[in-house]
Amino acid sequence: MDRHLEAMAALADQVFCFYDMLDAGLNKGRGLVFEGGSVLVTFIFQENNRTKEVSIMEITEAIRSRRSIRNYQDRLIEQEKLMRILEAGRLAPSARNLQDWKFIVVREKEKRQKLSEAAMGQPYVAKAPVVIAACATHTEYIMPCGQYCYPIDLAIAVDHMSLAAMAEGLGTCWIGAFHEDKVKDILGIPETIRVAVMLILGYPAESPAARPRKKLEEIVAYDSWTD
Repeated sequence: MDRHLEAMAALADQVFCFYDMLDAGLNKGRGLVFEGGSVLVTFIFQENNRTKEVSIMEITEAIRSRRSIRNYQDRLIEQEKLMRILEAGRLAPSARNLQDWKFIVVREKEKRQKLSEAAMGQPYVAKAPVVIAACATHTEYIMPCGQYCYPIDLAIAVDHMSLAAMAEGLGTCWIGAFHEDKVKDILGIPETIRVAVMLILGYPAESPAARPRKKLEEIVAYDSWTD
């Protein structure tokens, strides 16, 4: 069986479970669209006489298809999509379930321009319709392994959001090159809070090729370290 069809079949149970939830509160017309090229499932349903769409991409395909996007369409992100992306971050795991984060969603053009300047003048920070500043609210906890937990926790949450954005047909780019003090000043962030990373997102205006990755045997060892 074609792998796209296999993915569709694997999603079928989720589809019907999703419909069951919709029926409980909607009892309206509904539809389903498969896009085999990207293994995308789009749920179409009616609520309060308005047609709504919810799309789910098979997770492996989202991982394979994700790219760092630096060129965006002049198009706003629908609030429903943005909320689903933020929800993906909210559901991310964290050390001791501290959930040691706050995500500042920046949509104002003037502030995005200032953030672009604080990010070494990277122009795409201003051009993306949404910038999310991922902030750590608790920065003192060190795990028994000796690592601070907040950079790891925020990386997991932001990666959840970047994959959720990909599933929504949006592009993202992680921004780590910025002056933290300037970002704090622009967004009114307290001194005790750390800004670990920014995520820009929007509808892509480019389709870059995949970057090279090392072979699996170069990065994986079993049971003990090997060179």
